[in-house]
Amino acid sequence: AVGKIGIGAGGSPFELKRIEPSSIADDGLIIGGLDYIRFVIAQATHLYWSGNNFYDSTERELRDILQWNYWLRTVTETGPDSMMRNVALVEDILADLERNEPGTTVHAGHDGTQDGLSDLLSLMWATPDFETSNDVPPTPPTSSLLFEKDLATGE
Repeated sequence: AVGKIGIGAGGSPFELKRIEPSSIADDGLIIGGLDYIRFVIAQATHLYWSGNNFYDSTERELRDILQWNYWLRTVTETGPDSMMRNVALVEDILADLERNEPGTTVHAGHDGTQDGLSDLLSLMWATPDFETSNDVPPTPPTSSLLFEKDLATGE
């Protein structure tokens, strides 16, 4: 699966002298080699699940490599900053649930949004074949959260 990574005019990313060492920038983002790995993981998984398997990966390989992505997110997208970025969304969700009207409201976000909701609301979930070894629940491609209110009981 790794054979196709790096084909092109830019050269191979595996010539590590071209990739700066990993570190954390002033804004808290990971830069360097780990950020490049995060980019390749995201690109490979988005391509695979959209029907373009450019990296010639199996689904099992992609599920395994997503573990790195989950680990990177625990470093960069959880904690107080993540929680603060999602406070307004939680307020909107709660306001939607307080209404006693039938209907559906859809709030769009990314895996970082789901991480923030998990932090703020102390949520944890499991997903088949997408495991994490830490306190951040997995957010596989096309995953979503559903908040429901039973209008008959108010719960």
